[in-house]
Amino acid sequence: MSNKRYNINLQIIGCKVGATSIIKRFCNKEFEKKPLHQDFYNIIIENFKINVWDHCIPNYYYIGIPAFILKNFDGIIMVYDITNIKSFNFIKTHWYQEYLKEKSNNENEVMDNKKKIYDHLMIIGTKSDERDKSNFKECVNSDAARDYAHSIGALFFEVSSKENLNINESFNELINKIKLNYNQNGEEILQYSIINI
Repeated sequence: MSNKRYNINLQIIGCKVGATSIIKRFCNKEFEKKPLHQDFYNIIIENFKINVWDHCIPNYYYIGIPAFILKNFDGIIMVYDITNIKSFNFIKTHWYQEYLKEKSNNENEVMDNKKKIYDHLMIIGTKSDERDKSNFKECVNSDAARDYAHSIGALFFEVSSKENLNINESFNELINKIKLNYNQNGEEILQYSIINI
């Protein structure tokens, strides 16, 4: 690969579920219990600049994901709070459905204009350190969440920003999958595949 630096663009979707904390842990190598939200972060890994957009639409104010949020990204990360089953169900009933709708709307445009299509999806459950015997039954079941993620072709991780558990592993697995879109010269290989539902 050449010395030129290439961009990988990731979009994180989730609000009040610890999404900002996992981004700051990955990009800034720090943990804040109540981090201030900002829209954009980045980190350099080898010849790649990883750009991470942190998008927050409160579930109670849900009016759909604006189309521009799902365009021109190499990877989409949907985040839920392990201790909040509603946040996981919201991915299934809203975020993922919006993702499918926008992807379908843009399929012909992508094919006609030879633009990349985002087909790298990951689901992350945060606050794994907060699951214990006292609240186990109230938490999202790991196996059920993993099975759902795999059924839609998504990567799956449970993470803890506080304990720094699976933060690097989750991002690196997604990034390494995206890197496969680049040839040895660093040129992007266009992707036209659609997630199998």
